[in-house]
Amino acid sequence: MTAVKRWQVQLFPAAVLLAVCAVAAPASAQTSIVCPVPAGADSGYSCATGGYAGQNPTSWPVEKWSTTNLGFYTWASVDAGGNRHNCTLYAAYRVALNGAYEPWFKLGDAGSWDNTVPSSWLHSSPMVGMVANWDGRSQDTTTGLGLTAAGHVAYVEVVTSSYIEVTEDNFAGPTRRRHIDVGSPAWPNHFISFPSRWSTTPPTTTGVNTAPTRLNVRGTPSTSGNVLSTFAPGSSYTITCWVYGSYVSEGHWPSAIWDKVSFSLWIDALGRWMPVTGYVTDSWTQTSGDIRSLVPYC
Repeated sequence: MTAVKRWQVQLFPAAVLLAVCAVAAPASAQTSIVCPVPAGADSGYSCATGGYAGQNPTSWPVEKWSTTNLGFYTWASVDAGGNRHNCTLYAAYRVALNGAYEPWFKLGDAGSWDNTVPSSWLHSSPMVGMVANWDGRSQDTTTGLGLTAAGHVAYVEVVTSSYIEVTEDNFAGPTRRRHIDVGSPAWPNHFISFPSRWSTTPPTTTGVNTAPTRLNVRGTPSTSGNVLSTFAPGSSYTITCWVYGSYVSEGHWPSAIWDKVSFSLWIDALGRWMPVTGYVTDSWTQTSGDIRSLVPYC
């Protein structure tokens, strides 16, 4: 995977806690529930946006949003009708829908997101599409949100000079839309922006084959995938993204991660070089850092 097997931005291990959040219905004079009406009604998913109906962010492996490999989808509450609810599940779904990169680390409970994301993702001022983040607390006597030790996250829908509106899901439901005035005790502690795979040109990085023999480039991220070409020991190649595939126990860093590479291949039938993409196991690939922090998930 890398020569240096650590991530060196401001990341701190998330506590292994149940990834849930529960926010009660009460509202203060500076925060009000816009949806549902009345505020205590069971809205189901009707106050959420983006087509959310309790599903996981399908563009990412669901476990990336959890303190365990189960994921927030599994940790979410499930009612008699099989409907799932959780604030972290909804926030993950909304930013994934916007095209955000899959995080390469586990975020943990809602209240710990500000500690587990890189500091460059944290903001004091909101923008539409950010995640509003509230720290957890043992007793909430000021915000009117009924925050618990797990904290809370919501999706920013509206930003004005005097207030914001957020949409949210909650453990055990329901979904809500909130109006929060600037300066309110209910104002979020942080706003988090997740880098979008569509807002900038996706980064690439260089990998080096550390295997003692030629490294197979396969058509799929699997040890049984067709071999398209091979890289000589010590040769370098361009990596565009990474993906999970077959586990490879050999190599310097046994892993199930595969790196998607782009290179040129001579095609006899055409008599010229052609651009080709394939996959190499990350177990034998050396990069400048953890591949998950250098390029996006494919």
